Amino acid sequence: MKLGLAGVVALSFFFVVAPTRAQAPFGGEDPGCVPDTRDHLTCSNTVVNGFAQLITSVAQCHRNQADAAFFGTTFDEATCTNNARAAFEATVAGVAAKCPPAVLSHAAAEETLLLAPKQVSGSLDNQNAAAYCNSRFNSNNNPPIDPIDPSGDDAGFIPPDAKGLKCADGISANLAKLLSAVLKCHTNMASSGFRGGSTDDESCENAALSVYDATAQKLAPSCSPCAGLHTCPHPPSSNGCPDLNWQLFLAHNATQGAVAQVDGTNGLLYPCPTTTTTSTTCPPQVTTTTCPTCAGASLLNFTTGIGTGSCGTALNTAGGTFKNLACGGLYTGGGGNSVPLPETNPDYGPLVLAISSCSGTSMTLSNTTACQTGSNETCSSAGCLYGPPLPIPNAAAPATSVCVVNTITQNAAGTGDCSTGDVNFSLPLSSELFLVGDLYPNAPGIQVCPVCNHTCTGGSNDTGPCNSNADCPSGGTCGGSNVCHGGPSYTHNGPCMPNDTNLGSSGPTSFDCPPDFGSIGTIPIAYALTTGTTSKTAVNNPSIQNNVFCGFCRDPFSGCFDGDPNPACPSPNTGVTACTTNAGCPAAYQFCEQRNAGAFGPGGGAAHTITETGTPGGDLRVAGAHASTLVSVFCIPPTFNGTVDSSGDLPGPGATALQGSAQLGN
Repeated sequence: MKLGLAGVVALSFFFVVAPTRAQAPFGGEDPGCVPDTRDHLTCSNTVVNGFAQLITSVAQCHRNQADAAFFGTTFDEATCTNNARAAFEATVAGVAAKCPPAVLSHAAAEETLLLAPKQVSGSLDNQNAAAYCNSRFNSNNNPPIDPIDPSGDDAGFIPPDAKGLKCADGISANLAKLLSAVLKCHTNMASSGFRGGSTDDESCENAALSVYDATAQKLAPSCSPCAGLHTCPHPPSSNGCPDLNWQLFLAHNATQGAVAQVDGTNGLLYPCPTTTTTSTTCPPQVTTTTCPTCAGASLLNFTTGIGTGSCGTALNTAGGTFKNLACGGLYTGGGGNSVPLPETNPDYGPLVLAISSCSGTSMTLSNTTACQTGSNETCSSAGCLYGPPLPIPNAAAPATSVCVVNTITQNAAGTGDCSTGDVNFSLPLSSELFLVGDLYPNAPGIQVCPVCNHTCTGGSNDTGPCNSNADCPSGGTCGGSNVCHGGPSYTHNGPCMPNDTNLGSSGPTSFDCPPDFGSIGTIPIAYALTTGTTSKTAVNNPSIQNNVFCGFCRDPFSGCFDGDPNPACPSPNTGVTACTTNAGCPAAYQFCEQRNAGAFGPGGGAAHTITETGTPGGDLRVAGAHASTLVSVFCIPPTFNGTVDSSGDLPGPGATALQGSAQLGN
């Protein structure tokens, strides 16, 4: 997990809340108000000190992990971080009786965010790369970067040499010390204000920055010039090394620096009263239940990882295996599909569900809002995003490649059991399709969604996206910070945070880099996920079409499906109509069919049964993340775009298996 800056960045995810009685605002650059009672002062100061210690401890865990990776030894970073977590929770529990509910709820939400895996922007794991940004060369990897924790939840790279390790460890420790000092300034400010004294903490913060700057000056000779791949963001660094410019940026930047971020969130643990501060940015929060028989949890988090092995099958009419369905894969379309399968589900997370009630170990699951999770990227209410943009490249016909943006259309709802890890919930989606082909024909692979990565200088892919020098043919070099690349007319160019790691040359994609042209509309997906087994068996429509998994009403003469806006299609047009038999269809669209029979072509016309098998997470009451697999088999309606429907053979079935982890939280 990560160093101090992480804490700062992560703290910015709090939202404005309020306590009970009016008190004087701190003023200046520090939001929030002086606590109204001595108990509330003790509570807020203790929780803030607890966060300072949590960030310091986790940063030390990360330094130990980086040192072990550099020297080829082992270190149990997960246990180290869990010990830090336990110490923080003990600190909060010790003062909870003196705390306003708002402080406790936001402390719990902040803890969840800080200790989330690297895929979550602002987590300590994600921000570990701020100190360990310059990677050594590893010829066994493609790209040749050398992650500290390649299969785990911590970002950052193994430094190139002993000097680089000294530099990165020093930056981690220096930032953690700065954060701790600034948070101490805030507790001193609150105590002074409570006694009727000054609430100006600028001199205290300036003193902390002076200590930081002096340490950074001493570190500078170890940091630049540097060996390795020069993978630190530049600018702000001058040369891709973690040089003095980079270190000063991490502390001093007016919007992203450590001090600015902590100052901006001060009001969340020192909240102002409702009579003077109200929240207009968040809808009403969903009520959650703290379930005592489920380790006191009120939330259930799912994080998607990289799939391995097989999680399902598509069987033919004789019961033989037509196709094994890969874990982590997404399969779409009928038996005539020509898009190479499986498509790859991005690894990302978490998706956060609320525990709305419980009885014993049985949980009723519902949605969380962006206000509760701190992000529209992790919540589970209507309007929340479901994963980063999803590329569906078609190497056989690149012009038919599609980028998909999934949005939740109905609040999540379901059930679970915290003693077994069994979970079932519905999550209906709206999938917006962007038909743009290959955005960068000169780059290897197909970039159909905007990508978040480095930039080629020179060569045939000059100014194009790259993950390594191999993506810059004809003598180009790959470098610079991560920025959005979305084609020559893209309007969202700028810094970004990658939100997946497993898409090859089609990624990484990012919530920061949405597609901005080429939309051909949206289609609804009745999406439901389970850790159990889900199956769909096709029906035969005699004399019409056999092996129909997902029937939609169709005119046999024109080939149009009901709902097609093409004026050449029959009238009346009553809208997209799903069906299981002809009896469910209107007269103008009398046959219940798919575009082509079967599933997951090419050559899938005889497919008759689709089965995906999930994996429960086991006893979730045991602290930590539990390996779990969520699966779904669903139907995809027609898009009414001839190119997409033809290549993807839609309407037709879909199936997926999401390997990852499940974890209770608050």
